[in-house]
Formats: sequence, C-alpha cells, structure tokens
Amino acid sequence: MTPTAVKAPGISFDSWLKRSEARWALDWSSALPAEIPSFRPFDKARLLKMTAACVQSAVSGWQGGLPEPMQPLCETLAGYGLEQGFRISDLARALEAGRRTLLKRIASSRLASKTEARDMVEQAFNQALYGLLDAFQMQAERREAEARRQLEACEVGAARFQQEWDILDQILAAMNVGIILLDSSLKVIWMNRGMPRDLLAVAPERAVGRPCAHVLRLGCAECKESAQFENEIAQGTVQRLVQTGAPGATRDYLMLVRPVTFAAVKGPHVMQIFLDITSQQETQRSLARTREMVRNILDSSVNAIIATDTEGRITVFNRTASRVFGLSEEEVLGARVSDYYVGGRAEAARITRSLREQGFVRDTVTAFRDKKGLTVPVRLTASLLKDERGEVIGTMGFAQDISIEEALRKEVASRDRYLLSLLHGSTDGLITVDSQGHVASWNRGAALIFGIQADKALGKPIETFLKPEHTTALPAQGDLPASERFEYTVRGNGRAIDLLVTRTEISGAAERGVSYVLKDVTELKRLQAQLSEAEHLAELGRLAASIAHEIKNPIAGLRGAMEVMGRVHVESDPRFAIFREALSQIRRLDALVKDLLAYARPLNLRTEPVPVHLLVEASVGLCKEALSSPGVAFKNLVREDLPNVIADPLQIQQVLANLLTNATQAMPDGGTVTVDARAEKDSVVMTVADTGTGIPPEVMANMFKPFFTTKHVGTGLGLSIVQRLVRGHGGWCEVSSEPGKGTVFTIRLPAEKRNV
Repeated sequence: MTPTAVKAPGISFDSWLKRSEARWALDWSSALPAEIPSFRPFDKARLLKMTAACVQSAVSGWQGGLPEPMQPLCETLAGYGLEQGFRISDLARALEAGRRTLLKRIASSRLASKTEARDMVEQAFNQALYGLLDAFQMQAERREAEARRQLEACEVGAARFQQEWDILDQILAAMNVGIILLDSSLKVIWMNRGMPRDLLAVAPERAVGRPCAHVLRLGCAECKESAQFENEIAQGTVQRLVQTGAPGATRDYLMLVRPVTFAAVKGPHVMQIFLDITSQQETQRSLARTREMVRNILDSSVNAIIATDTEGRITVFNRTASRVFGLSEEEVLGARVSDYYVGGRAEAARITRSLREQGFVRDTVTAFRDKKGLTVPVRLTASLLKDERGEVIGTMGFAQDISIEEALRKEVASRDRYLLSLLHGSTDGLITVDSQGHVASWNRGAALIFGIQADKALGKPIETFLKPEHTTALPAQGDLPASERFEYTVRGNGRAIDLLVTRTEISGAAERGVSYVLKDVTELKRLQAQLSEAEHLAELGRLAASIAHEIKNPIAGLRGAMEVMGRVHVESDPRFAIFREALSQIRRLDALVKDLLAYARPLNLRTEPVPVHLLVEASVGLCKEALSSPGVAFKNLVREDLPNVIADPLQIQQVLANLLTNATQAMPDGGTVTVDARAEKDSVVMTVADTGTGIPPEVMANMFKPFFTTKHVGTGLGLSIVQRLVRGHGGWCEVSSEPGKGTVFTIRLPAEKRNV
C-alpha cells in the first residue's frame, strides 16, 4: 500500500513514529539483553543511535515505498556485530526484538490505520533481515581481506622487526646494555644477549621462568619486597645504582625499572635495563675529587675568590670571601656582583670594561660592602673565563682585603705628612742630596738660612751652598751610616749666620745620598758670649764687692775726719777749696762702695701687700731735693683705688727714687716728671715719664748693663740695680724713648688678689 490509502481517523503514522521513536528505542534496548546474552550495557548509547537510524529508514521506506534506505542500517548493524563478536543469529534476534517492540507500540497507538502500519513494518523488517545477511557477508569478506593484508604486513614487519631487533640487540650488547623483561609476578620471560654476566647468578639460557631474585646477583630488596616494588614502579621509572665485583675492581651499573604493557600479552610487565656506567662513575668520582680539590684550593686561598657568569651573577664564593664580607655562599650565589660594589653598577661596569679591553685587571683598588653595610677596601685581580672554543663564559676575581693595609697606609701617610710638616716647617735647615750630588729637598729652614727658595735650589750642585771639603765622601764607620758635625758660617739677608751642620750618608736599597741638618747657632753663640761676659762680670762684681767691703771702713773714717777738719777751716784759707774737693771725692767713693755692695749683695726681699700710692709718696720724699730743681714740674697721677702690690716697700721705694732721679737729670733745661699707674689682670703697671732729651738707640741697648753710664759722675749701677730688684719681685722693667721728646720707664709688679 501507499500512504494515500490511509484514511481512518486518528493521527498519521509519520506523526506517531516521530513522537514514539525515543520510547520505542528504549524499549528495544531494554529487551536486547534477554535476546542476546553477550550484549553489554556500555553499548547502549551506540545501539540507541542505530535504533533511531532504523526507525528513520522505516519511515522513509514507508513514505517512499522503497527498501533501499534500510541498507545503511544493515551495514552498520553488521559492522557492529562483527566488532562485538556477535553471530548473525544474534543480530537477527535483535531485529526481531525491535520488530515486536514496534508492533506492540503500533497496536497500542491511536493510528488511523494500524493494519497498513503493521504491514509496512513487517515489510521493512523483512527487507532489513535480507539486507543484514548481505551486509554481514560483505563485511565479513572485507574484514577477511583486511585481516589477510594485515597478516602479510605483520609477517613482513615481524621479519623486519626481527632483523632490526637483532641489530639493536647487537648494539645493546656492544654498549654493555642489559635488558630483562619480567611478568607481573617478577619472573624472567626474556633477556637480551647484552646482559652483563657479572650481574647474573645463573646462566642466561636458564634464566627464563625463574624469579628475578634468583637470576640476579644483586640480592635486590626490590624483588623481595615485591609489593613495595610494584607500588614504586606504578608511580614511574625507578632508578638504582648497583655495584658488582670485589673492592678495588667494582663495576657500576645504572638500573632502570619501569612498567610496560604489551597488547598481545595480558597483565602488566616490568622491564629492567642495566647500563654499564663504570667509566662515567669513575669520571664523576674523579671530577668530584677534582672539584673537592679545587674547592679546597679555593677555600684555602688567603684571597677572597669570586667568580661570575656572563650576566654578572655570582657562581663561586670561597670561604675567605665569606669571612671577609660576612656573607655565606648560599646568600650570594645567583646575586649580581654589582650589588656588592660600593660604587654599584658604575664600578662594576668600569671593571667589566677593563676586562673586555685587556682580558684581565691587575691590582686595581676598589671596595665592597659587607653584610653590615660597612666598606671593605680590596685590591682586585680579575680575568675572563673562556671555554674550549675560546668563548667567554664568565669572570674570576681574586680580592685581597687591604683594610689593615689601608689603615696602615693612612697612618703612615699621616705620619709622613706630620714629619714632612715638621721637617719643612722647621727653622732648622734640612737639605738632602742625591747620588749625583744635586739638591733633592730643601725645607723652609734652609730657605731662611740661605735666603733662597726651594724652587731655585732644587737640582743645584751642593757645592753651590757648601764648601767642597764638606761634600766629599765620608769614610765608613762600621754598620752605622757615616756622619760628621762641623761649624759653618754663611752670609744671608745681610748678616752672618753661624751654623752647626750634621752631615749623614744615606745608604739604602732604593737610593743613596747625603743629608745635611743645619742648625742656626748664632743666637746660641751670642748667649754663650753674654754668659761668658756675665760670668766675667760676676767675678768682677765679687771682686769689687770684696774690695768695696775692705775699703768701706777706711773711707768712712776718712770722710768723718775730713768733715771734722772742714769745720775748723775758714773759707778765707786758700786750702779750703782743695779740702772741699777732697771731701766731695771721698763722698763719691762712699756712694760707689754702697752701690757696689747693694748690687753684689744677695736679695733678701720681705714682701707684703703695699698700696701703690703710698709707695709713690714715700719715693717722692726720698728724692725731694732732685724734684725741686729749677724748672722741674712733678705730677702724681696714681689713684688710691688701685690694687695693692706684693713688694718689699724699701726696695721698691729705692727703685722709684732711682727712676725719679734719672728723670730729673735727663731734663737739664727743665720739664715735667709724671708718675702714673694702672691695673692689668694680676699686675699693676707703673710708669715714670719725663719730657727730657730722650735716649739714643745705641745707649738704650746697653743702659741696663752694669757699670754703663753716660754721666761724668755715678757708678753706672743704678738701672742695673733697678732691673735686678724688679725681676726679684717677679716683675719686669722696660724703657721706651724718643730723642727730643722724652723717656718712659715701665714697671710691672704682681698685684694682690682681691676677693670678689
């Protein structure tokens, strides 16, 4: 029938089939396990797809009246059956179950024409059964042809594989590579020809079928603890290092154990591979010994050794470097060396640039930071590291800690500067002469002595400044350097300078020469002359004092007798003038004797606090006659509020009286004598000034000397006594004068301390 014959009321077959397709497929798949005992649940998804295709083909065939759309279903079902190992009767029962299920669904449906639908299904499934037979036959023939081709290919591949395996087995044997294949119970099922004999406990031909623990000499704990071994293998390849042989003649093998699975053999298998790595191990041990030796050499070095790669990252940091910089190797490995330079990247770039240009850096001074951030000065020697092809692979640096050296250098430099400052700043002359006899150094003292600056003296022959007899070589004096001392006189700056010269031969490994030390002894000689003169004067003073003491009493007697005799003479007597002159000379002799005794007598001061204005008033009373001379005016400007002086009143009165008398005598035509005083710190300064004729410079230089005088009368001891008494009080006396304007004598005496 054709679809146009369906006229009964209800839904059409097409609509019903589309709505009940999924439900029918489920019913069919649930019926299959009973129809086909070998049916497996995990094929359900694929069967549902086949069912949908079958139903769709049935609908298409019914609508078109043609059975051809059933052909794909039959081919698919036949292919599935062959894949799953189903028989043709199983597939037929599957189609029959589907037909019954679909007919049941039609019978319970509301189709307009159930008879036509049932006939259509019967026809479609009959066609499908025939198509299934044809498809199954065609699929079986194709699969048989394919299997035959694969078998032929396998035979060819097996032959090629056997050939290749023989070659591989020979290669493995030549390489001392042994392979053992174990089954799941760790029994040997295959062993290659290259299996080392020293690893086997039995002959190779007797190994198959035996447990691994009986075949190998290793006494493997892995084989005895198979559960643990299998668990370890399941997680990946196991690696072990095993050794055989007696001590000193051992061989090393790397054992690799890994699980393997073969498609043709059921159950897991284990493959053991033994690689002879004796030479590699020996090389590694030798390399390890070499590394250890190199490491010991590096660590025993007194220098800090730092190596870097081409990126400037630290790769070696020896023990000395750790001690010097306070950093462990673990802390710095991989860090950039520029991070530890005090100069940072700029300093690292400078050294790197020198390395690239020259290939090495020698004894360059730089500085690193230690762990505490402190600066560590070092002397660095570095070079490039290259591989066997000559390509740069890094740098190697040797750093010597020069902290102590730098401190010593600074200390030595400081001392050198100090000594040079002393030598160059000394007023004593220092001249050094090189081996050629030319001036090598010339200090400030030499410039002052000769009046020649260093720039004009350096390089000149020493004979330019000293006599030739003082520049010839000196005879040796044993182990000590030859030296001599002599006096020498030079004329410079318009005056003669007496020198004491010490000449010393300089003999050293570095250089030879001569040094001259010139000491100006001009003032010393002058002082020696003055001392000699003072000693002479002291001797004369002692002699004069002795003589004065001896003639004091006779002079006193003569003076007394002359005064008595003078009272009995009359002025009309012509002998009176002679008598008066004799009496005057006796008085003069008496004053001279008194001055001599006063100058020669030891000081015996009785000091006490004395008001200054009272001292001045008492002194004025002692020389009232001199101050009342015609034309002489006297001014006393001393205030009463000045501090007291610590002095012997009688002695200071004598000092002031002598100065006042000298002041009046310096003004023969009259003038003014002024006495003043002022307080200065711990002293009182008194001045005696006159407006007389003044004192010439040549007189001022000698006026405090004993027995020096410019007067027709007098002993010349007055100012010497004044100087001696003032100095005995711990003060000083000085004079200033300007010819034609007057003279000022200044006395400074210690003052009494006031309570504040």
